[in-house]
Amino acid sequence: MDFTLTGQAAGTAVPASYTDVPTGGYTLSYVAGSPPEAVLSGITPQSSQNLMSGGSVTFTLDFRTKEMARSNVVVLATVRQADEDISWLGPVNFTLTGPDTITGVSVPHPYQGMPLGDYTLDYISGGPPGTVLLNITPASTQVLAAGDTIVFTMQFG
Repeated sequence: MDFTLTGQAAGTAVPASYTDVPTGGYTLSYVAGSPPEAVLSGITPQSSQNLMSGGSVTFTLDFRTKEMARSNVVVLATVRQADEDISWLGPVNFTLTGPDTITGVSVPHPYQGMPLGDYTLDYISGGPPGTVLLNITPASTQVLAAGDTIVFTMQFG
């Protein structure tokens, strides 16, 4: 945590205390640093305060968690029957690898609130009896962007 305080040396750690300082106005300025995944939301009670004789002032750096954009991923399966893909539900083992990694054991399966980024679906085993995995559509790796829902469909035949 880096900050400066009027009339004092720059600070690099909190909490910090300064004693035997002259009365007068002091301003705390935030320079850099924060708890992981947080941003400065303000300095309370104020970034500028007056120190009176015999008194003390306290500055608090207030941080809030960064809002992480999240979206949805859906894993489905179909089975090819007479030139038509029919939705299928049941046991199938897969791994969805990305910013979050999930091991799934059945479809259909929606995953809500997933962090944004690249996701890859890897088929492990299972699916409709007597079939094999033909394809993963639209692709086995897709990019999850803010506000999107990406769908992985395992096609069996």
